[in-house]
This record gives sequence, C-alpha cells and structure tokens, in this order.
Amino acid sequence: GSSSDITCDDDESIYCWFRCMSLEDQGVSKAECAEQNLQVQCVNPRDQFSNGKKHGDYYPFCSNTTEVVTPYPKLLSYPADEIVCTDDLWNTF
Repeated sequence: GSSSDITCDDDESIYCWFRCMSLEDQGVSKAECAEQNLQVQCVNPRDQFSNGKKHGDYYPFCSNTTEVVTPYPKLLSYPADEIVCTDDLWNTF
C-alpha cells in the first residue's frame, strides 16, 4: 500500500501528498509502527492509502489498510432542499 517509485533521502520520511514528509513531524516512527505490526503508509482520514501521488488530506500513519481511495460519500441533505430550507428559515435559525 505504501509503495511508490519515488524514494526519500531521509529513512524517517515517506513520499506522501506529492512530497517527502517527515515521520517525526507527523508524530509517527517506523519503529512505533513495527511494534504494532503495522506499516508506515500514506493515508487519508478514512484510512485509505495513497502511493503519495494523490491530492487531498494525506499524511504518514501506522496502518495496514488495503482500502484504495474512493470519492467522498455524498451527504444525504446536500444540496439543501430549497423548499424545506429557505433563506428565511435559515436566517431565523
């Protein structure tokens, strides 16, 4: 999941979000992940991995996820129903 054809010069960095990111700056270490039997991966808040070549909210983290990146789920009430949520009702709220 964390593999990329780009390697970072620093052994305590990972290619994530189009750049080499310091694990220390993210509060992660390879040793800490290994102690938990986890890998250092570039993931998003939904624990989906990236090879480092994705734009979005990605950061190094201890994870063994194999879940690939998917689009954000649609919100049930978006876009707002203009009959139910009028400007006047919003302003009153």
